[in-house]
Amino acid sequence: MGKKRKHGESSELVAQPKKEDTAPERPTRTLLGWKDKSLVTDEVDDSNVGSPIFRNKEKVLVTCSRRISYRYRHLMLNLVSLLPHCKKDNKVESKETKGTTLNELVELKSCSSCLFFEILKQKMGKKRKHSESSELVAQPKKEDTAPERPTRTLLGWKDKSLVTDEVDDSNIGSPIFRNKEKVLVTCSRRISYRYRHLMLNLVSLLPHCKKDNKVESKETKGATLNELVELKSCSSCLFFEQKMGKKRKHGESSELVAQPKKEDTAPERPTRTLLGWKDKSLVTDEVDDSNVGSPIFRNKEKVLVTCSRRISYRYRHLMLNLVSLLPHCKKDNKVESKETKGTTLNELVELKSCSSCLFFECRKQKDLYLWMAKCPNGPSVKILVSAVHTMEELKLTGNHLKGSRPLLTFSANFEKDAHWKLLKEMLLQIFEIPKDHRKAKPFHDHVFVFSIADDHIWFRNYQISTHHNEADKLPRGGLDKMTLIEVGPRFCLNPIKIFGGSFGGPTLYENPFYVSPNQVRALEKKKKAGKFAKKVKAKTRRKMHEMSNPLEPDEFADMWKD
Repeated sequence: MGKKRKHGESSELVAQPKKEDTAPERPTRTLLGWKDKSLVTDEVDDSNVGSPIFRNKEKVLVTCSRRISYRYRHLMLNLVSLLPHCKKDNKVESKETKGTTLNELVELKSCSSCLFFEILKQKMGKKRKHSESSELVAQPKKEDTAPERPTRTLLGWKDKSLVTDEVDDSNIGSPIFRNKEKVLVTCSRRISYRYRHLMLNLVSLLPHCKKDNKVESKETKGATLNELVELKSCSSCLFFEQKMGKKRKHGESSELVAQPKKEDTAPERPTRTLLGWKDKSLVTDEVDDSNVGSPIFRNKEKVLVTCSRRISYRYRHLMLNLVSLLPHCKKDNKVESKETKGTTLNELVELKSCSSCLFFECRKQKDLYLWMAKCPNGPSVKILVSAVHTMEELKLTGNHLKGSRPLLTFSANFEKDAHWKLLKEMLLQIFEIPKDHRKAKPFHDHVFVFSIADDHIWFRNYQISTHHNEADKLPRGGLDKMTLIEVGPRFCLNPIKIFGGSFGGPTLYENPFYVSPNQVRALEKKKKAGKFAKKVKAKTRRKMHEMSNPLEPDEFADMWKD
């Protein structure tokens, strides 16, 4: 954009060629005025063009030092509101290098001037009482160094020995101790809601306290709490720690609790095996049945339920139906169906504190495979799922409580072979809901049915319905008054392989009657291709038949052509 031409200038003046190719140097602003007279008179012809007007591009950087008082900061903000051409910046540390820092800021902000508000930190002396005379203030100090401040002790607010030695009580009076007590309040992990609310009540009552996150209740908690107190600039600490003891049954007498332990170490707990709930040998050797009684295995089974990516909506709904039927399961995000899925799933099971896993793997958007695994040591089963019908599409009339415990029934075929026994035990452990689970309801109002037909496992879910009044109790064994109403879902399991490890390992069993869905689809394509080949052969046979048996000429064919 060139300079604007006034209306009074003639067109001849505009058409004149420039005297020089280069533009004259622009006059710079000086402290004496807006333009440099020497540059103007030498380079510019005032008779023709007129004196160049200086365009003011002044920009001012406004900032302040740290620890500035609110009064001076408000003064600075008032100036900022009055100067629209200024730029406000963050606070700058008031050090020896502040000049270099400010020059860099001015250059970065494209400014030409700077207003820097700096407050010097004044030494704050002790407050003087109103009764002290002015002559006392004017007296020179006896020593250059201030007397040592008395520290707070457990016996009182001040140290009497330091006060009487260093301070003259007849003139100034005893120094007043300024209480700067700060308390850190925290608690251990896994604290109950009741004790946590007690802690929060104390926090609301103590305005000088600071609340912090929970601390792990370990042997090193002392060092951790000392570091936290130092970081928070506190001098005291309130730490709420709750230790979880073993639960005692109501049937145990007080005399039994008071008896001393026979051994320092607790007997080894019997582990759950695939053949039963407890190891009989460990029970008889380690535990004295006459006093304590046989240890009851507490079922803490937790099942991780997840699926692969790109699963179809139908199979995902089947997975969600199973999640609603199993209150002791935990649902997780989708897992990529790769070769390393076994390692990933084992890590997820360990992170979720589970002992079993149900993994729904979908391939080609058509085939659904189910992995049932006991983690992390195995065994695991790979199963083809077919004949899937979800609850939403069946719309059956059966209904039962969500979270109630089911009865598991198995057909007699499960006792024939070893692999069926293994599958029965795995289904029993995964689908059986623990008795004391927090999400389970203590009712049995439905049945899970697993039956074997044509080397396939068929699953059904039925509601137990009884027709009786609420006041009347059903007698034990009154099966004639019970009816079963199907709820859903339905699916069929075709076991492919049983592995010794979790999601892999040595093959314990392989189904000889298994045919993959890919082979089934290939055979169907061949059948369709055979139909087309038959059509082509029929056409060729028809042509050969026509050529071998030509028609006799018709004597009346050309009768009407003339």
